[in-house]
Amino acid sequence: MKTIISIALLAFLYFLPTSAQQADYAKLKSEAEQFYAAGSYARANELYGKVDKSNLSPVEARWVDFRLADTSWRAQAATQNLG
Repeated sequence: MKTIISIALLAFLYFLPTSAQQADYAKLKSEAEQFYAAGSYARANELYGKVDKSNLSPVEARWVDFRLADTSWRAQAATQNLG
């Protein structure tokens, strides 16, 4: 019985950081998308730059890379002086 409890506790502790990191990513993504929708591309880029992609799925990591590139050019285009 102690062995089962020990294994369950270790499994819980093993997966705990991943869950916290996924929650952090979900929060950062939500905030970044709000700034993106409001047209604040530089701020969205800043938030996407804080994402740790090492624990994301390949699809989510590609999304972050895409959003970083997308928000970067949009922020630059918004500040260009075409006069």
